[in-house]
Amino acid sequence: MKYNIEHTDIEHLDKCLICNSKKIEELSEVEISNNLGLICPSNIFVENIKFLSTACCEDCGFVFRNKRPKLSWFEKSWKSRENDIEAVKVQAHWAPKEKRRYDKYQAVANALEPHVKSKRILDIGCGPGTGLKAFQDNGWNVTGIEPDPVRAKVANETHNLNVLNCTADEMPNQDEKYDLITIIQVLEHFHHPKEFVAHCLKQLKDDGLIYLEVPHLHYFCNWEDSLYLEHMCNFTENTLTKLGNELE
Repeated sequence: MKYNIEHTDIEHLDKCLICNSKKIEELSEVEISNNLGLICPSNIFVENIKFLSTACCEDCGFVFRNKRPKLSWFEKSWKSRENDIEAVKVQAHWAPKEKRRYDKYQAVANALEPHVKSKRILDIGCGPGTGLKAFQDNGWNVTGIEPDPVRAKVANETHNLNVLNCTADEMPNQDEKYDLITIIQVLEHFHHPKEFVAHCLKQLKDDGLIYLEVPHLHYFCNWEDSLYLEHMCNFTENTLTKLGNELE
């Protein structure tokens, strides 16, 4: 599918998302280049649109997208492919990837089960639910959050899971809090990671655990990541620790 984007869909950040410093250095930009002089339906010349740029905070070292599509643009784009049959097939049946996802979650479940009193889990950004199914197969009471309607549909219909199609902020308040919240390869996708983690802590029992996993900037990311539209942030152990300390 093709997704339209306009200047009004882009937001610009002038300070670090973790430490709020305004000493940020821009590293790269991505733009839609209109070398053909294309005309949009309203007969207005379409300018080049710089829709993604990466910056580094000079104070804490955090790398993030300081120019990016708004969350509302992503939600609109996800919605536009909700009934795309091919997209559903891809999410449900890419067997090697989903097997790796299942095995990873099963290992996490086995490692953390001894450290919780009961087995009530919230998995945020659960995708098609293959990983969350590993927890369910291990006897956990599972709930997932997935804003992409295609992935949420696969999770509920293919794996028979309890997955809410909403953002974490839109999740209804729960009477009972969770023993474990998993955020696996997801935090780097959030527009406001610090506020998001703070919101998650409110859903957690006092003796509960958060399991947070991100790709390390120095070992798993290269320059191509700055072209990847869905990644809003890049973390190291130092910046992830800094984020945690900011919540204390």
